[in-house]
Amino acid sequence: MRYISTLLLLTASFMLSCNSTETTKTTQQLKTDTAKKISAEEYSELPVIVLPTYDGKAEDTVLEPSEYPHTLSVNAGSFYNDIAAYGAAYQEWVAPKNWTGTGESAPDATVYVRIHPIGDTTATAPNIFFNEIPACQGCIYAEAAPYFPDAMKTYNDYFNDTHSNSIKIPEGITINRLSPNVVVYSLPDQHGLKVKGVAYYHAADENGQYDAYYLGARFMLPESQSKLVDFLIEKFIETRKLK
Repeated sequence: MRYISTLLLLTASFMLSCNSTETTKTTQQLKTDTAKKISAEEYSELPVIVLPTYDGKAEDTVLEPSEYPHTLSVNAGSFYNDIAAYGAAYQEWVAPKNWTGTGESAPDATVYVRIHPIGDTTATAPNIFFNEIPACQGCIYAEAAPYFPDAMKTYNDYFNDTHSNSIKIPEGITINRLSPNVVVYSLPDQHGLKVKGVAYYHAADENGQYDAYYLGARFMLPESQSKLVDFLIEKFIETRKLK
C-alpha cells in the first residue's frame, strides 16, 4: 500500500511538471507571436502611388508606374495606418494617406513635388512641398540662405553683389541645427496650419570635386497632426540619409 501511494505521488508530480512546462512554452510562444506582430506593424511595405509628373525634358505630363518600385519599405511604427508612399518626379515620398499631388522634373534635374488632400488644391489647404536642387548653383544658395549663414554669405558675394535681390530670413523662424548640413525649422502659423520643415545643404567643394546641393521639405498641417509631422520629418531625414 505504501508503495502504491508513493507511485501515485510521483505520477501526480510528473504530470504537474509537464503541465507547468507546457504552460511556460505556451506563454513564450504568445510573447514571440506578439513580438512578430509588433515588428510587422512597425516595418511596412507601402504600395507606391504614382502621381502625375511634368517632365521638362519631355515637355509633357507623364504617368509612368514602371519608373517606380512597387513598394517602399518604411519603419512606420504607430503611424502605419496614417501614411502612404507616393511616386512623383521619379522619386518616392512619404506623406499622409489618401492624399494626391503632382511633381515636376526640370531639365537641369531640379525637382518640385507638392502633395495635398484630394479635392483641395487651394493655397490655404494642408500640403507638403519637397524640392531638390542639384545643379543651379545660384538657386541652391538662394534656397539655403534663410537657414545657413554661410549660404547667405555666398549668395550675397556672388549672386547679389548689387544688393538688388536680397533674401530675407523669414520673420519668426526657429531653427534647430541637427548637423552642419541639416536643420529643422518652424515658422509661425499660416492659414491656421502649423509650418515645419527640413533643409539640407552643402556648399561646393573648394577643390572642385562636387558642386553645391540643396534638398528641402516643408510641412503645413493642422495642429492636431503635429505628431504626424514630426514623424514625417524623421522619415524624410532617415530615408534620404541626411547627416
